[in-house]
Amino acid sequence: MNNIPLVSEVITVENGQATSRTPDEYTADLVSRAEAMIAELPDAACPGAERIAAERLRQIRDEGYTPERDAGYVNGELGAAAISYVMAALNVNHGTPLCWPWSADQFKRSTPLRDLEKAGALIAAEIARRIRAGETA
Repeated sequence: MNNIPLVSEVITVENGQATSRTPDEYTADLVSRAEAMIAELPDAACPGAERIAAERLRQIRDEGYTPERDAGYVNGELGAAAISYVMAALNVNHGTPLCWPWSADQFKRSTPLRDLEKAGALIAAEIARRIRAGETA
């Protein structure tokens, strides 16, 4: 079981202006921004990216995998989970992959396309976690 830090306040800085919000307010803002970006994509511009973004929104809204929760995954868990779903999509493994970072009952294999959507969303979550932690390209 991972130790997940509880966050009571999220401070962001945009254009030199610091803003303090609750985790729920911050998550709602992220979801709203993502929905606006998806809406701006031309039809069929990149259906893969749209599906990944939609899956990430589902993870946040329906599963509670918020940016605050992701902040606790500092040992490669999100990346390992993404690799696990890619392996499932490619039919490399028929059970729970050895690199799956959590309990086996949390691995929810689906169709190859859905597994790739989940993998992409987990990669997006890891990228966002690293950016929030101050990592640069």
